Amino acid sequence: MPRFAGPEQESAYFDGVATELLGEGQPLWVRLEGISGENRRWLACALYAYQEKAGLTPGERNHAGAVERLIGRASQHRTNPGEADAVFEREVLEVSGLMSALLCAGLSTPSSDQQDTLRGYYRMPEVGRQVERPLDEGILRDVLVPALEAAVAEQARFWIHAEGEEPVYEPIERVRVVAAYLQTWIGENVPFARANPEGPYYQGFRYGERVRSTLEKTDNREIRLGYLMNRAEVVGMARPKPAQLVGTPEPQSPEPQGLESTGSELRGLESRGPELRGPEPRGSELRGLESEGREAESPEPRGREPRGPEPKGRGPESPEPRGPDRRGPEAGPEIAGTAETTLEVAAEDVTLEVVTPEVVGTPESADAPFVRAGYVGSNPEHVAALRRILGEWLDADTERANRIGALYLRTASHGTEEGMISLQPFAPTRAWSGELPADQVRAFWRWRTLNTMVHEFMHRLTHPAFAAKAATIGHSQIIAEGIVELVAHRIFLSLVRESFKSPEVRLSLLGDIPADSRPDKGTLRVGYGTAGVRAAQISETVGMDNVHAAFFLGRTDLIGL
Repeated sequence: MPRFAGPEQESAYFDGVATELLGEGQPLWVRLEGISGENRRWLACALYAYQEKAGLTPGERNHAGAVERLIGRASQHRTNPGEADAVFEREVLEVSGLMSALLCAGLSTPSSDQQDTLRGYYRMPEVGRQVERPLDEGILRDVLVPALEAAVAEQARFWIHAEGEEPVYEPIERVRVVAAYLQTWIGENVPFARANPEGPYYQGFRYGERVRSTLEKTDNREIRLGYLMNRAEVVGMARPKPAQLVGTPEPQSPEPQGLESTGSELRGLESRGPELRGPEPRGSELRGLESEGREAESPEPRGREPRGPEPKGRGPESPEPRGPDRRGPEAGPEIAGTAETTLEVAAEDVTLEVVTPEVVGTPESADAPFVRAGYVGSNPEHVAALRRILGEWLDADTERANRIGALYLRTASHGTEEGMISLQPFAPTRAWSGELPADQVRAFWRWRTLNTMVHEFMHRLTHPAFAAKAATIGHSQIIAEGIVELVAHRIFLSLVRESFKSPEVRLSLLGDIPADSRPDKGTLRVGYGTAGVRAAQISETVGMDNVHAAFFLGRTDLIGL
């Protein structure tokens, strides 16, 4: 690491680095006048580390961008040269963009056969049976709309408290503290999350300061229509049941039986520490840099907030209802369902696994409303027709429209434009929790809230290049929600394991709930119906590291887009 005897030697060093990295005529020293001596020392060490590692990293380097980011970081750095565990070197790698290159260095684009498989998952129009045909609007009206009405009625049962029913509240103030902890934990344990040098971790986003109650959101017709468009993306790809074609399913009284999770039921795609962490550069890679010192979910709604009409023909994004059941609007709540086996987690060896995609749900079938209607989400004319049909349905019944507005105000969501993340300030109705006492409901709901918080934070970390691909594929919900859910799910499972290993982590995440409290089995599944199933299948096809690289870093070529 560089050491300087005086200002002349220091200025010569910075200008020399500028010549090597940027070329002649671009001195650095004159630009550092406003940076303190301590921060200049940090910058000198950071540039030294960057030069050393850049030569070992495959691919072309954007030295100018890296230097600019390191200069900007000098006055707000979080580590110092010589700290243990190469944390300084990691910060330099992340800020400069080298971490992104290192994480992607060993990843390959899908083979020709894999591309064909992926294009079928995405419902690209030119793939076999996905050839576009004229849109059958009658199917949307006669099949999709009744199924959507049933889904809305089920959500209302879970979320609109009856007169005299006192909700179990979850203070937003506590949630804000958890949000701040989550941002730090994810940054330290998920290398891909911090590897985008232009992402939220380096743009001043603070999760704990951007949380609000869902009741604070704006509600109007366009937002309600956006909510329906988002719900239609889920319901439209699901196999409708007879009850959905004729009206609302008859509500069933839940019989609370506590936790419903299992090892045998959860066997499938494992999500363990090493997989979550990805190809993290460590050990030999960092040496030499060390310094000298499922179907539509219910009842926990969440998603992205509607923003009005979007370009490229997609309707406004709106929140995705989700919750304890995670299988479908017609199913009963998980914690009140039929007990199969009980989840037993040992503090010494916590093993929780993802349910295989076949158990979570099924790929779209010929009976799905969108498939029957020939609806393709990347076709602007199809999207416009769906908006028109849903708008007419919304406007036809004021009471129904107000119910949808009430649901939206109880839907966790990520507001893209203002950067706020909205979370429910209370648990669902007794239709979800049955006759469980309030303290048990609160415990279950804190696990649910934690799950939702991870999901919504993933929306904030989604790379713009990844999000933009939703408008280019027939099944846009795979990008808009399915892969978001899959990535969040892996992180949530790691947090569950950590909470049973560490009382400190558990207290930080869940507060003072009973030590033996466990999440209900719904939180241990990848949700979002067909979109979640397809996301899991995509990860099986290309590998989870490729999915992470596409999601966090915009390398969509690694998932065939």
